[in-house]
Amino acid sequence: YSRTGTDGVPLQRVGQLCSDRLGIGLTNHCTYWSDPETRCKFCSIGLNTDSEQRNKRNRQILEVVDAAFSDPVQPARHVLLGGGTPDGDDAGARRIADVAGAIKGSRPKCRVYAMISPPQDLSAIDRLHSAGIDELGVNVELYDQDAAMRYAPGKTERFGVDGYMSVLERAVGRFGPIN
Repeated sequence: YSRTGTDGVPLQRVGQLCSDRLGIGLTNHCTYWSDPETRCKFCSIGLNTDSEQRNKRNRQILEVVDAAFSDPVQPARHVLLGGGTPDGDDAGARRIADVAGAIKGSRPKCRVYAMISPPQDLSAIDRLHSAGIDELGVNVELYDQDAAMRYAPGKTERFGVDGYMSVLERAVGRFGPIN
């Protein structure tokens, strides 16, 4: 955690090792955070990220992947890519697919897991699969519509429970059922 990348940025600002998983927040932004009426009542993303954490370059990411997988004490075994609900219809999938492709290009056997909000454009799921993502997670924060409107109003209004289910159906169609 004391190492820095070739550009002087501390590697811990790019990714964090948690047990055997390297977590990299790529988007680290939520489109709902600026409005207290629409933000999720359980989220703190706006309190723990800054613009520097949102502008990670692939070179930096590959450096932190190399460092994490070569750690002599507890090497990483897989990578999690995610980080919020960004603006746009793809929920950050384009950026995640780009980074996953770079990671798979340098470490073909590396398992990459993506965590996204439901994209409005379902072809984003196909893009993630084509980029080599091994597993896809879509957080369904609350299944009960009333509770979802109370605790995650922005996401619920935008996607609704049916929107989450459409994304999950597409994901299962591309990635297969849970093993």
